[in-house]
Order: sequence, then structure tokens, then C-alpha cells
Amino acid sequence: MPRKSESLHQIHDPGLTAGGYEEARLFAEQYPHLQAPQIILTSHLRRCLQMASEINTYLSEARPNLGNIRIVAHPDLQEVSIYPCDTGSPLEVLHAEFPNIDFSDALFPEIYPRSAEVEVRKEDTIFDDIPDLLARRAERIREYIKRDLDDTEIIVISHGSFLHFLLN
Repeated sequence: MPRKSESLHQIHDPGLTAGGYEEARLFAEQYPHLQAPQIILTSHLRRCLQMASEINTYLSEARPNLGNIRIVAHPDLQEVSIYPCDTGSPLEVLHAEFPNIDFSDALFPEIYPRSAEVEVRKEDTIFDDIPDLLARRAERIREYIKRDLDDTEIIVISHGSFLHFLLN
């Protein structure tokens, strides 16, 4: 929680909170209807990547017969704002921090920074906080799920504001 005049929006790509770790721990209990999820499709923002990793760990512990669940990061699932907390990190940084997550070049457009030296910015890109662009992004991710994923059980991890566009 922000204290006094402190704004948490200015923290660049923050990690998961204690509450987020608890939510990940409870995931298997909250979704007992999942039989055998094969993939976790997640935003590439650090807190979602950590959530995906934690859910994978807890599901594997709770259901040892599941096998390996793939985790794939997709930039179209990122949050909507252009604040530092919602802009993400360069792929080079994410690859090093999350080596077990797939950051496919095919999913990240050429405009997305790869090098750790480059600051990620969303203004004036396809990821900008503009309703028409957000609607197109939501459509892209829906099409990706329908067209490119053969998995029958998919866990999607995104953000509250973007989910309004994704789910209408």
C-alpha cells in the first residue's frame, strides 16, 4: 500500500507482492476443476511471470501426475497504463531472470526492446494506452489462443484493466 505521498506506479516492473504469492499458493484449491493444464499463457510483466512460476510449482506439487506445464510470455497480455510499473523489462533481462519461461521472438514484435540497455516505453507503440489499440491487442490475443494453441486447458495470467478489454 502506498504510504503518504508515495506512488507505487513509479516502481519499474515490480515483482509479486506477498498477497500475490499467497494467491498463487491457493490457485490449485480455487480451481479444482482443472484436469490437466498444459500451458500458462502470461503477461511478460515481472509480477505475472512470478505468478505463473509459482502456480506451476504449486500445481506440480498438488498434482504430481500433471507433468510439465509450459509457461509462455505474451506481450499482448500486459497491463494498459504507461506508468513504469506497467511497462515491462527488456527481453535480455527477462530471459536471465526467468530461464524456464518461453519468450518467443515470434510473439514479441521487433519494436520490443531486447537489450538490457534499452528502456521499455509504450507511448506511440502498439502497446500504448489508447482504447482502439487496446481493443486490437485484445483481439490479437484471442486470435492467438484460438489459432495457435492446441492445448485444451490453458491458464491465462493478465492484469485487471486489460482483462476488461480481453473479456469485454
